[in-house]
Amino acid sequence: MVITLTILVILGSGASEGIPALNCRCESCQEAKRMPIAKRMPTSILVLSKVNFLVDVGFDVMNKIGDLDLEFILLTHWHPDHYSGLFRLRWSSRPISLYAPKEGLIDEFKREPRNLKLKFVQPYETFEHEGIKITPIPLIHKIETLGYLIDDGNARIAILFDGRGPSNRDVDLIRSFGTNLALIDATNHPNFYDPNHNNIDEAIEIGRRVKASLTVLTHIAHHNMPFAELTSYVRKFEGIVLAYDDMVLHL
Repeated sequence: MVITLTILVILGSGASEGIPALNCRCESCQEAKRMPIAKRMPTSILVLSKVNFLVDVGFDVMNKIGDLDLEFILLTHWHPDHYSGLFRLRWSSRPISLYAPKEGLIDEFKREPRNLKLKFVQPYETFEHEGIKITPIPLIHKIETLGYLIDDGNARIAILFDGRGPSNRDVDLIRSFGTNLALIDATNHPNFYDPNHNNIDEAIEIGRRVKASLTVLTHIAHHNMPFAELTSYVRKFEGIVLAYDDMVLHL
């Protein structure tokens, strides 16, 4: 089968607290209460390709993936805002492959994975699923966290969240990959240093260096700039856009 189109849907584009955060009256959360497009669920991605798959599962995604057949899941790391949706997905009526780092695996999925077929992956060790080639790359975070380079024969996608980085070495790797689309962690507002996440300016610089055809900034925290201000800020940079929930990208 020759694939002619890859569709990527950003199911969630926020950090763990989402926007608006509970009981928060910061500017970003107040804006989101007035303007629905500014609302953000925790980060997860749906890719419609040769087969359908998810990257991270931020809480319950079933109301967004509907009746789609799901073939596999890529997990960046074992933090609740990225794996909590697995609690429902493991009740699939048929097996679903779950590719994930080993560090941080929670006991619940050791004891009762049900129809999630867990497969541990290692940085730089390329594997293949239904003709889709995937290479994990390390990101800097509190626990082992992996980004992914995905080549489905039509598009080449770099997943670079949730964490700081990638390293200079891996920037070169991503650039040589011929990336069509890079999704980059941009958790924090400009000039804010975080050892575990990029700020907006750092993410923009990474996007420019990897030379992707399109860079999408995601994993936005509520303490970042409000949506309207952040959109205007990012618009100054060619080839770089701000993610929002339910954004659809055709590759």
